[in-house]
Amino acid sequence: MSDRPIIFSGQMMCALLDGRKVQTRRLAIGKNGKPSSWQKVKPGDRLWVRENARFGGWDPGGDYEIASIGYTADGAFRSAKVPQPSICQPFKSGKKTPSIHMPRWASRLTLEVTATKIERLQNISEEDARAEGVTQRALSDRAQDRFCRMKPWPELYRPMFSLLWRDLHGSDAWDANPEVIALSFTVHKANIDAMRGSPKHE
Repeated sequence: MSDRPIIFSGQMMCALLDGRKVQTRRLAIGKNGKPSSWQKVKPGDRLWVRENARFGGWDPGGDYEIASIGYTADGAFRSAKVPQPSICQPFKSGKKTPSIHMPRWASRLTLEVTATKIERLQNISEEDARAEGVTQRALSDRAQDRFCRMKPWPELYRPMFSLLWRDLHGSDAWDANPEVIALSFTVHKANIDAMRGSPKHE
């Protein structure tokens, strides 16, 4: 079993929290033309979720500092024990911290991988597109307009997913039809190190 971080947009964070999202797709080939690290993910691995947040309230608490974390996606707040006070220093109180910089101790969701598969992007089924958690509300205003102007499809979720993919990866990204890793998972609303059976990390 291995642990690794994973980043989600604000819309997809809401889908995870609502229980609508139980799958995600990541590129199978990296920009260097080599297999991406997502190909190494196996069932049983755990993914700790990174998201945009604001930090503040570095209150001393004995051997720890207590950090206040505000999550941008839904406005939720929580406090977390910071194992090493020096970790807090890079974060300016009240300033938005991009998801790429979220530390492990601040993550509030853990995804336990249950299945993986490699397929072409456009081979996604209607069922899997729904499992991606996409809704019309999750699309950008531009994509919502495009969805409303599309010719009728026999499916509902695949066209919405195709527009979401374009939003996230570029206008030609869907037509490129790359190989992707489809990860299925169970969502745990807990920090990865707070889950039962988690090893302690320094």
